[in-house]
Amino acid sequence: MARFVLLVAAVPAVLAGSVEFSSTDLVGKKPSLDNVKASWGTKFSVAGMDLKIDTQYDQKAKPDFLKEATLSGTVAPVSYSVTQNFVSGASKLALSTKQAGATFKAVLSGKLDVGGAWLESGKLDSVAITKAEKFQGIDITLEPSYTPAKQLGELKAQVKKALGSGLSVTGEAVATTGGAVSVKKVELALAKELDGRPVKAVVSPLSKVLEVQITDKDWGVATATYALGTNLPKVNVKRSFSF
Repeated sequence: MARFVLLVAAVPAVLAGSVEFSSTDLVGKKPSLDNVKASWGTKFSVAGMDLKIDTQYDQKAKPDFLKEATLSGTVAPVSYSVTQNFVSGASKLALSTKQAGATFKAVLSGKLDVGGAWLESGKLDSVAITKAEKFQGIDITLEPSYTPAKQLGELKAQVKKALGSGLSVTGEAVATTGGAVSVKKVELALAKELDGRPVKAVVSPLSKVLEVQITDKDWGVATATYALGTNLPKVNVKRSFSF
């Protein structure tokens, strides 16, 4: 199965956007588009505060309106973002701050009415702390988190080691307060250049997937993903334009 995506981006001084057309059959007897996605954002200032609005459109998710809109900014030392999902009606408020080399983040959710009041009482979804360190050439990221609704604490640990010659290995494991420990990801990646084009290959033994990505400055980025047991790889092609 082939999947082709055309990405068009416009980037004025305060406005950036993209539109994406995707299809699994552009060369068959009846070529058709599977989906159309678009995103755009703008930056502006209010009372000396820098703000940004990002919007997303997804034809499959909501053909007649935006899928999502996000307002973000910073009131030092806290960064915030308010996201409204027009498909589910859910709203999310994310707060984050960096202290002593660690990032603290809290996410709250609820539903808003037209006037901005909560239709459903806001609730705390999760709190997390992320800390990244380097030890003997190994990148280590630890993220303890807590989800009140599930009364569940988690510790996510990710390690990445560069092996040389463009080769690296990444592993990720999660332990919970319930006693469960699981390995979520193991990846072996190789980054090289082929005729001046960056090429990256990633093997994921757990998911039995091989992904190869080639970047060309003229025609964009092509990604081929092959899952063991399938006949053909899925191909994704993106092309960017600037105005």
